[in-house]
Amino acid sequence: MDEVLETVLRDRAPGELEKAGEIEHIDFVVVRLPFVHPFATSAATWTCKEALLLRLEARTATAASGRGDSLVAWGECVADPDPFYAYETTSTTAHIIKDFLLPLVEPDLTIGEILEAFRHVRGHGMAKATVENALLDLAAFPDLALMVDANGDYSLGDADHLAELDAFGLTMIEQPLSYSDIYQHSILQKRLKTALCLDESILGLDDAVTAIALGACRVINIKQGRVGGLIESRRIARYAALKGVPCWSGGMDETGIGRAANIHLQTDPDFSIPGDTAETARYFYEDLVEPPVTLGPGGWISVPSSGPGIGVEVQADRLDRLTIERHRIK
Repeated sequence: MDEVLETVLRDRAPGELEKAGEIEHIDFVVVRLPFVHPFATSAATWTCKEALLLRLEARTATAASGRGDSLVAWGECVADPDPFYAYETTSTTAHIIKDFLLPLVEPDLTIGEILEAFRHVRGHGMAKATVENALLDLAAFPDLALMVDANGDYSLGDADHLAELDAFGLTMIEQPLSYSDIYQHSILQKRLKTALCLDESILGLDDAVTAIALGACRVINIKQGRVGGLIESRRIARYAALKGVPCWSGGMDETGIGRAANIHLQTDPDFSIPGDTAETARYFYEDLVEPPVTLGPGGWISVPSSGPGIGVEVQADRLDRLTIERHRIK
C-alpha cells in the first residue's frame, strides 16, 4: 500500500473516534429557503433551496442526572429534490437513511466503526454524509470538562451570581476574587459547589499552605515564573498533592524558552490536571528556539528533548535579528 495512504488510514482508525452515544429521538426536517437569485447549472435552474435535515436528540450524562438539557445534533443532506445534478434526491436519501443506515447505528460502536458498517451500502454518499455529520455533531464532547477564569474581576458581593455557575458542572472557577486575597475566597468556596482555583493569589508555598488550611480553594494553578521557579513549583505541587488538592501548571505568553521549562514541569506526577500550554505559533510569527512547541495528534505536545537542559536550542540568527537591547554585565 502507498505509504502516505497507509498513514492517512491509520490516523483515522475507527477505534480512535468518539462514540455516537444513545440516541433518543430522530427526525427528518425538510426546509425550503428562497434564493436571493436563481441558482442555475447546465442541468437545471432552482429558485429555492429544498433541504433535508436530520435531527438527532440524545440525553447527556448531566441531563440524565437532572441537570442540563438533551443534546441536539444536526446533519444536512446536500441532495436536491430532483435527480438532475445527481442520482440521489431528498426522497431517496431519506429512504436510505431510515431503512439502511440508521439501523447500523449502535451506541456501543465508535463513529469510525459505524462508517465501516456503512460500506455495505453501495454508493449513496450524500445519505452517508448526512448521518455522519449529525453523529459527529452529537459526539462533540457533550460532557467535556470546562472551566472559567475570572481574573479577579468579582467581589464577595457577587457570590449569588457566581453560585449560578454551579448548574453547569464546571471543573473550576479560577481566581474569581482579588489577586491579593485568600481569606474571602475561603468564604466564597463554602457557598459554591463548584471548585475554586487560586492562581494569582499563590505566590509561593506559604500562600498554598494558607489557602489549603482555610479551604479557600480545591484546585491550585501554579505558574512557575510567578512563584519563584521550578523547584518552588514542585514544592507547592507536592504539598497540595499530599493534602488532596489537585494542581495544574499554567503559562503566560512565554517564548519557546519559558514554554519548554513549563512543559518539563508539567510532567511532574504531582500535576494531576492537564497544563495550560499552547503552540508558540499562537502568539508569535517565529520563535527563538528549535524545535518549536507544536500541538501534535490527539492534542499532545511533545516534551522538548533535542538538546541539553530544557531540550531546545536558541537560534542565534533569530536572536540577533529580534534583539532590541543587549548589555554585558560581566
